[in-house]
Parts: sequence; structure tokens; C-alpha cells
Amino acid sequence: MAAEAKGGEASPRPHLRRYFALDAFRGLAAVAVAIFHFRWTHPELSTCGIFERLVNLLDFFFVLGGFVLAHVYLAKLQPLGHFVWRRLARLYPLHVFALAMFALLQLGKLLAENAGFATRHAAFEGMNALNFVDSLLLLQSTGLLWHEISWNYPSWTVSTELFAAAIVYGLAIRFGQRALAPICIAIVVASAVYMFAFTVEPRDYGPDALIRTLYGLTLGYLLYRLHTRFEFIRGPVWGTIAEVLAIAFVLLLVRSPATRPYWYLVTLGLAVVIYVFASEQGLISSAFKKLRLHHLGMASYSIYLNHALIGIIFSKLYLTVAPNLGIVGAVSVAVYVPTFVLVLIVYSGLTLLYIEKPGHALMMRVRSVVLARIRPPQPSPAYLARLERELAPAGSHPSSSRPAASSGVKVPASTASAS
Repeated sequence: MAAEAKGGEASPRPHLRRYFALDAFRGLAAVAVAIFHFRWTHPELSTCGIFERLVNLLDFFFVLGGFVLAHVYLAKLQPLGHFVWRRLARLYPLHVFALAMFALLQLGKLLAENAGFATRHAAFEGMNALNFVDSLLLLQSTGLLWHEISWNYPSWTVSTELFAAAIVYGLAIRFGQRALAPICIAIVVASAVYMFAFTVEPRDYGPDALIRTLYGLTLGYLLYRLHTRFEFIRGPVWGTIAEVLAIAFVLLLVRSPATRPYWYLVTLGLAVVIYVFASEQGLISSAFKKLRLHHLGMASYSIYLNHALIGIIFSKLYLTVAPNLGIVGAVSVAVYVPTFVLVLIVYSGLTLLYIEKPGHALMMRVRSVVLARIRPPQPSPAYLARLERELAPAGSHPSSSRPAASSGVKVPASTASAS
């Protein structure tokens, strides 16, 4: 996971360790979120209790994002603007492309409706120019322009992660690394108290969603600090036991009715899974690596951001064709889920290759060009040497000169004294 939190961006510190098991989990979580959002296609999925609680998988991304933030970026701080631009270069090209594709989808639905075809939701339902700008500028976490999810609805997490990461990074710059851990502990506690006191729900939008993301992101930062200081899991036997227990613990939290009103407690269980699998000591981690599931994690951002578009199109086609072929009930689920996942992965692989990576490279080149234009030109060493010779009085040696403090150009010592 020397790549970015949701795959794809090369680390600014390429020597860093990569976490193969966490990459695999990231890809699997993106696929599970896609299935969760389209569980309505089959009663067998929509009535399954485990699918109803998969909304917490978004919190897995937030915690993992904090883990990666600490692993990749916070060890060597740079100006906040540089960090934010790197994040935008990583996230924005695919976000704009996915939003454009979603707008084209709505235009297609409008044409279909005018032609007499029925659609599950009316074209541009709940969408307008204001919430389009809200989505385009990634302002969903601020609540400044709109109050609910619209357009390519998964993109709200892009906004909250961008703002939350900038907040944590800014705190690291302002107060230093030593103070960041206690600050993050305070944020975790305050966020949990806020979500409890104001009964924040997983589907809440705007600033409440930003608080939720800050809760997970700061927890992920603390988790990385714990991971780098204390390696409690040693060997394949204890590693396997820990991995099985961690997964069982999360399933217990997810399935327990007691955690339903306090869904943010499940985030703590997801943090345990990340901590355990970061050690990569058990058989499950080894199986992930042998199956090369970490490659799925590299495309996880594309999978996540594309799944609404692909899900709407694929589900409409499938639910139109499958009943006419006699594919219904459990058999339909068995056909729908793997086919949907396969189509989504193939499409996301293409957007990773042709949108994400080129877009990231382009934005980083734009940054270099802009910086080159706004920086004052630096005189070449040859020009400075020639200027020094011209300013030196006859009979003196250039080496007897010293730099003037104000201009950086070497002038004779006698002239400097006279001034």
C-alpha cells in the first residue's frame, strides 16, 4: 500500500513497505459497497441482514485512509498546498469523468422516457445546477450549496476524505508530529460524543459526514502509530488466530442489534481488522497475496466511483432480460452478482488505465508548469561569474569578492565596505 489509499498513485516515498493484505481488503470492500447499493435488485439480497449493515464499509475506507496518510505522507511534511494538490491530482480527474458520465446517463434516460420507456427513477430526479456545482467542486462535505446526496452519489466520500485529510495534515504542520497523536485522540473522542449526542446516521450528509470521516481518519492515524510501535502478532499460528478472531469480532458487531443505534462502534472493529492484517502473519493474509487480490485494491477507487453508473445501466438491462430467459430467484442472484462485479471491474480497469493515471500525471505536470512560471528566474552560474568579473576593479582577483547580502551578486570587498 505504498500506493494511495484507494489505489493508483505512486508513493512520494517509493521505498515504503506495501501492505498487500490491506490492498486486497480495500478492493473487496469496494466490490461489497457496490453490491450493497444494488441489493434492491433482488429480494434475496435486500432482506439479508448482513447486506443491510454493509454501510459501515465506508468507515473501513476512512480508517484505512488515515493509516495510509500516516504511512505515506506525514513522515515528511510538505506545504499544505502541495499536499492538497497531490490529493486533487489523485482524486479529481476520475471524479470529473464519472460525473460527466453520470450526466450523460441522465440525458440518455430523458431520451428513453420521451421514447416511451419506463425508468426506475425519472431523469435528473433530485438533480439541478446547484447540486451539480456542489458535486463538481467537491463541496458536499461543507453543506454550503446543497443538503443531500445527488448526481454520482458515491463521490460525497471523496469530498469528506479530502477535507478531513487536509485538516489532519494542517494540524501536523501547525503543531508538529509529537502533538498530533494527542490531538487525534481528542478528535476521535469528540467525534464519537458528537455522533452520539446528535444521533448522527450513516446516511447523513454535509458537516455530519465530515465529522464521521474525521473520526475514522484520525482513528486510522492512531492505528498506524500503534502498528509501528507494537507488533504483538508473531508467526503464522498466532497470525491466523488473530485474523480469524478479528473478522469474527467485526461480524459480531455488524450483526448485533445492540450496535444498530451506535453504528460508529463498528468502526472500532474495522480498526482491529486493519491492525491485525497489517502484520500479514496469518494464512488469510498469505492467501490474499497468493491470489493476487492486491491488484483489485489498485483499482478500488475506480470501482467505488464507477459503481453507481455501471450498476444502474447493468441492473436495468439485466432485470429486463433475465426474467424472459427464466432466470429468477436464487439462480438470478447467482448470475447477477458475479456478472455485475465482472463488468464493473473491467470498466474500472479501463478508467484506471485511461483516466486515473493519465489525469494524475497531467495535473502534476500542470503544477510543475505553474510553479515554473510564478517563481522568479534564477541567474545561471555562468552569468554570475561574468557579472563578477565585470564588477571587479582592475588588478583585483574575483575570489577577493564577497556576496552582498541583499542581491546575491558578488561585488568587490572595497565597494561593499564603502556602501
